[in-house]
Amino acid sequence: MKQLIEKYSLEELCEAAENYFKHVKDWNYLLTKPFASPHEVPSLLINFAYLIKGLQLVAGLTVLDFGAGSCWASRFLNQMGCSVVSLDTSATALQIGKELKNRLPVIGSQPEHRFMHFNGTRIDLPDASVDRIFCHDAFHHVPNQSEVLDEMCRVLKKGGIAGFSEPGPNHSKSPQAQEEMRNHAIIENDIIIADVFEKAKRSGFTRMQLLCYSLEPIVALFDESNTLLEQDDLFATYIHHTVNYMQSHNTFFLHKGEISTHDSRYKDGLLAGIEVSVKPRTVQEGEDFLCEVTINNNSDKLWLASGGNIGAVNLGIHLYDADHNLIDSDWFRAHLSDQDVRPDERVQLQFRIPAPAGGKYQLEFDLVSEGVCWFETNGSQTQIVEVSVRKSGEFSS
Repeated sequence: MKQLIEKYSLEELCEAAENYFKHVKDWNYLLTKPFASPHEVPSLLINFAYLIKGLQLVAGLTVLDFGAGSCWASRFLNQMGCSVVSLDTSATALQIGKELKNRLPVIGSQPEHRFMHFNGTRIDLPDASVDRIFCHDAFHHVPNQSEVLDEMCRVLKKGGIAGFSEPGPNHSKSPQAQEEMRNHAIIENDIIIADVFEKAKRSGFTRMQLLCYSLEPIVALFDESNTLLEQDDLFATYIHHTVNYMQSHNTFFLHKGEISTHDSRYKDGLLAGIEVSVKPRTVQEGEDFLCEVTINNNSDKLWLASGGNIGAVNLGIHLYDADHNLIDSDWFRAHLSDQDVRPDERVQLQFRIPAPAGGKYQLEFDLVSEGVCWFETNGSQTQIVEVSVRKSGEFSS
């Protein structure tokens, strides 16, 4: 591996990466990843899932997919609502990614997905322009790791995270790695965590996190007399699997400062206090109910202003019949505030809502973080008000 780095220039190594994809005659295998080969599916999807978990992704973030290859992960990231930049040293790999985008477009209206060629030294993005960097099985191919980490840190925003899923400290000795280096001049570095962290600190990263997990699940025979939690040997087996896997694989995250999850794009902890007054409680069809609502931000998170996209907080009303059978889970929306709402801040609203058809109903008032959650799913208390609507021509006695 060191001989390859010494033998070839960076430009020649980038050309070797291009040739690797350029000589693929049938793109179908690459286009069907991560489902191209059943034996690869568990590792690809499990490692992908742990990367997503550690990156603390939410829709609306800008993600750089470093070493994107055929861009299958980029497509998934874009489908999750992220603006994605697919970066690779191989122009052919990016062409395969564009073909994937054309054949399997994401569903719905998602943010942009760009494709960007990488010359091996400079990422053609402005300073502090991406929220996350996703790197799946690519960093160990990089010959100039310190220089690339400098660039990653440069383009990351403050509070950003770069996540990596990479082989371990003896990777270069594996038969597959030896074949790749011998026949394709592809760099197959050993990833030694301590060395990576030292380089990362010099680049400006402040913290590294490691994930401990195994691809091997615990397999146990069911025994009515001995529950799973009582089988100590299973936990020993799991620890053994985990240690073995971490000796051959690393999933780690480099932080550029402290991440801020203290706004309503993040579900955990979103809570509200709601006081509701509806006048009158009985109206004719075609009339309105006057609603006066006081809402308190009972969470430690900033609620983003109404009218935005992901994480914007609005007041919502669910419509039920008199027996609390759901009629419409998203019957009415009201803007909460044109300004962000701070923790412990109180907001007062007054608005009118049209009466439904004649009958007796229950109106349930709740907060919603758009594209994230209804607050009730966090345990936040809702308020239910019973109302009646007289049919046209029907008068009170």
